Amino acid sequence: MDVITSCVKYEPINLPLPRQNRSVKAAKLPVTNTKVNNKRTRDEEGIKPADVDNAKSVRTEHSSSDVDVFTNLPECLKLHILSFLDVKYAVRTSGLSRTWKSLWTSIPTVNLDCDGGFKRLNIFDKFVHKSLSLRDPVMKLDRLTFTRRGISSAKILKEVFNYTLSHNVKELELWIDTSRNGSWPDCLKNSSNSLTSLKLRSDVNVYCPLLEPQSGPFKNLAILHLEGTIISDSQPFSRFPVLEKLTLIDCPINETGDHNLNIHALKLLELKVSSREWINCLELITPNLKSFEFQARNFSELKALHGLPVLQTVAIDYPNIGLHINKKKTFEYLLCLFSGV
Repeated sequence: MDVITSCVKYEPINLPLPRQNRSVKAAKLPVTNTKVNNKRTRDEEGIKPADVDNAKSVRTEHSSSDVDVFTNLPECLKLHILSFLDVKYAVRTSGLSRTWKSLWTSIPTVNLDCDGGFKRLNIFDKFVHKSLSLRDPVMKLDRLTFTRRGISSAKILKEVFNYTLSHNVKELELWIDTSRNGSWPDCLKNSSNSLTSLKLRSDVNVYCPLLEPQSGPFKNLAILHLEGTIISDSQPFSRFPVLEKLTLIDCPINETGDHNLNIHALKLLELKVSSREWINCLELITPNLKSFEFQARNFSELKALHGLPVLQTVAIDYPNIGLHINKKKTFEYLLCLFSGV
């Protein structure tokens, strides 16, 4: 026994062992009574077998509560998590438990995207109608985004805009290929006091009633982003008294004939104009303008009627299309544009 104990204290030496003969029984070595020693240790520390059973039950309950950790989250945190999902996937969380059943109807941000697993566009349109109608009307909606491929009908666009204007949505962003009637819905002529940010993007040029003379004012609209929107009015931005950031990308100037773009916005801070068409003159009444970016087929004449006293950043670019025909005239236009800023 003393020899075996002394051998156990040293590290084993890894030497090749001969193949064991199954006919020979392994020698039995004396083994200490582990159960007796464990029982003696528990008695010395004051731990009883009943305490061990209780500890096992506590671990089991703790593990089950960890699995359902999302159910125990505060409701505001759940809504914040759902706001990052498309509405289609947010609706699926209603099957998690009773607390999640109608939670998606109160999320502050709604993202409607036709690329979120819809087989046909008409199914997506029905889903948009149903999801908006089932929303909790008491809960505020801060942001709504709508993305649809193909030709959008006037009905689905009108439904989205009407919901936005009637439920005091603050931020609205729509991105379509084109509309069936070649225009954004007429409900944009109505005024809004809640909308602070509006982004309209169309791959094909469409008209926008928002820029027409008979449209109502948007008193709190601070951010306006337009892509593929036809500008037909001579004073399209005078109805936005607090407009601070304006972005115009590939917005053709129609019906004026002179291809002059007039931007009258007394509180405008940032202006970006990018066009693949010819712009003869850019007339600005923007005394608070700090940042100006311009890109077009030509260097337009710039007229700042009230001056640009606080202008800090200017970026001028051109796609180099047809400007090499008359380099001298092009250079004169460039000097004229620089003198304006």
